[in-house]
Amino acid sequence: MDVATLDRIVEILKRDHLAFRSKHNYDEKLPYLRVSEAEFDKKVELLKRKLPKLTNRVDVKREMCALFACLGDAHTMFVYSRRQRMDIEFLHCKDAIYLKMVDSKYKDLLLHRVDEIEGYNIQTLLNKAKKIIPFETKEWFNHFSAVCLSDPHFLAMLGIDVKATLRVKLDNQEFNFPLKSESVAMPPALGHQSWYDVSTQEGITVIRYTKCRADLPNWEKFCKDVKNIAPSSAVIVDLRDNEGGNSRVFTENVAKVLKEKHCVGCALVNNGVFSSGGLAVKDLRKLGFKLIGENMAQPMDNYFPGETPQEDKFKFAYNVDEYSFTVTNALMNLRVKPTDTNKPDIKVANTIEALRAGHDLVLERAVEYLNKTQLRDR
Repeated sequence: MDVATLDRIVEILKRDHLAFRSKHNYDEKLPYLRVSEAEFDKKVELLKRKLPKLTNRVDVKREMCALFACLGDAHTMFVYSRRQRMDIEFLHCKDAIYLKMVDSKYKDLLLHRVDEIEGYNIQTLLNKAKKIIPFETKEWFNHFSAVCLSDPHFLAMLGIDVKATLRVKLDNQEFNFPLKSESVAMPPALGHQSWYDVSTQEGITVIRYTKCRADLPNWEKFCKDVKNIAPSSAVIVDLRDNEGGNSRVFTENVAKVLKEKHCVGCALVNNGVFSSGGLAVKDLRKLGFKLIGENMAQPMDNYFPGETPQEDKFKFAYNVDEYSFTVTNALMNLRVKPTDTNKPDIKVANTIEALRAGHDLVLERAVEYLNKTQLRDR
């Protein structure tokens, strides 16, 4: 990357990001959670001086990721070239990282604590990750950093050159896991069996909804199953680990049906709910649904729409030469005090011990709540 390319990227960022254009209603005039515009400009100038020394593409992208991440806006990010993810995944639970998916030969090691990856202490890696992951709250960072550890290119930006296997220390014992294998995931207490699913739990309808898109497998069957829900049913909508997308898809295909059928119930949430899942929560709150689970990543009532249809787009995607990045006009959590929107009515968190035993404490608490209330008798 040369200075001219950096200048074009920064020019677009400043042109389109709402915070740079001062379209925000805050008592404090500084538009960012972490830095002012003057501080951001200083970082840009420092990077310009660094650029001639950055001959490695990974180093360039790490510096650009850090520049975008300093804003503290999880929807405005520099996009690095992603390789195919490994068949190894990690999970953040409480204050530690655990093994979530691995080769089936090592299935007994699932949900064991991760101490090191390729000889690097896990906390050291997370400290490095904080500099290049854009995040608004610690809940979102805790979730997303664990996800990123499954990406070989992200690991490269942390200084780990992934080969055919990944060396991981679990509970002070080292293992070399193959990157591609017949992998198995953790016990499915938190896992979704498909992108979308409608099932029953003790007579209560459970809707699992993992991505706000209508072009993924089993979508048509899912919509048919949602429309077949009995009127006045008690319903649990599981939005945990929602993976983003267009929130209007949920509004038009799930929330609308639940409203027409006068359904009541709960929404399950956790730290991994993307913003589109958070907007789905707003739909469900209007229907009187209770939130059960952990704090969500960000409050969802701090969205300032643009003045024109073009500006009202949630996120803009750009390409400048070989580089890609996104800029949002939705200021989720910048210099704004959190509201109750992202806090559950009933706070419950799964524990590693429960997951190891195959229990989903959040789902079980929702079922218990609905069985103890009069909601099902409406």
